[in-house]
Amino acid sequence: MKKSTVKILQIVVEVIMLALFIVLFISKRIQLWMILFGGSVLLTTLFGRFYCGWICPIRTVQRPLTWLKKKLHLPSRPGPSFLRRTAVRWGVLAVFVLLLIMVQVRGRQLPVLPALLVLGLLTALIFSESLWHRWLCPYGTILSLPARLSRRHLTIRQEKCISCGQCAKVCPAMAVDVTRPTESEGQKNQKKRTYQISRANCLLCLDCQRVCPTDTIKYDPHHKSDKA
Repeated sequence: MKKSTVKILQIVVEVIMLALFIVLFISKRIQLWMILFGGSVLLTTLFGRFYCGWICPIRTVQRPLTWLKKKLHLPSRPGPSFLRRTAVRWGVLAVFVLLLIMVQVRGRQLPVLPALLVLGLLTALIFSESLWHRWLCPYGTILSLPARLSRRHLTIRQEKCISCGQCAKVCPAMAVDVTRPTESEGQKNQKKRTYQISRANCLLCLDCQRVCPTDTIKYDPHHKSDKA
């Protein structure tokens, strides 16, 4: 399937899922969204974090905002270092789970899911998307666990990679890890860096695949040598 066709299909799916989210919110049945998310968690072990790149309404509203910031030449800061910590990531998830439990136990209609959408939008407005996707999003933290076991994921085929770094530049989740070889290795391979995509952090948004000049990023079955 052509990249342009996949892009159109992705946008259509995103719009449909965003519309569904809005309908559930207006009809006061937003908790039904968690059923969709629960199914996505199970399927992540097979296909990777497709929920993040194709279904998540937060990502859908963040993307045009990020595009607009680039057009207006507005800065996208990575965010304060104290927020980019593992403890913060799991702390946010703990608060999220506690709020959901409170909603179920006390029967209060707290707008937890819509509040997350607003928070994600504000984060992308002030900082870069990566702060949200990598550190603050509780959905992403949950999905990063089964994603480590995913049977299929995006892989950079090293034999064709020219180490241009375009994939790392466009990744909204900082999921492309860079390895710098020693001086002797660099002279031998005539390559400055090696790029690998982390299964746990990849959103499957396909942005990296679209900008790759050598078409070396593929959605392949997992191999033992691949990055978890």
